[in-house]
Amino acid sequence: MRAIANATNSIRIPAAAGTIYAIRVDGLAGRQGKIQLNWAFGSAPTLLARPSHRRVFEKQAVKLAIEATGVPAPSYQWRRNLIDLEGRTWPVLDLMDLKFSDAGSYSVVVSNPLGSVSTDPIPANLSVRPGIGLAGAVSPVVLRAFRMNFPGAEVEDAFIIEASTDLLNWHSIFTNVPGQAAFEFSDTNAVKTPWQFYRAMLPN
Repeated sequence: MRAIANATNSIRIPAAAGTIYAIRVDGLAGRQGKIQLNWAFGSAPTLLARPSHRRVFEKQAVKLAIEATGVPAPSYQWRRNLIDLEGRTWPVLDLMDLKFSDAGSYSVVVSNPLGSVSTDPIPANLSVRPGIGLAGAVSPVVLRAFRMNFPGAEVEDAFIIEASTDLLNWHSIFTNVPGQAAFEFSDTNAVKTPWQFYRAMLPN
């Protein structure tokens, strides 16, 4: 290993139990000086389990967890979009009452004096989906049909429209095309019942 003046040099030795090791330091061209020797026993952090991709609704809660081993015990720093989250330094990251602004790529850096390792930010990507759950009722005798408009932002999934005559038993009657930014739903069969209730859901 090449020596560098006024710098720190390090070497890692896979030590074996019961073996005696000696360290010898020679001055270059007879030079003299002080040597400070620091040593550490243990192992760098190793990830045992990583957080996975999550897709949740707005205002819901989500828990991201990491399992790691290392000696000495590692520390944790959670990040969103590669920026440290202040105070989030535990193996578990609890996110409550999610907002659209919370969506992003979450990762965690695990470290101890012998090294550090970080998770790939992609698997922990948190995609907050709009939490719609629209329910309404109409008298088809008067309006002859029921109509709902969905002007919300584009989402990956399809909306599922369900109908009920008693608010207890629901059945699916319509599914829109995924990826639409807005759509309108009309039910001309509403005239067949005195009252018809509707709700729009996103699949779990």
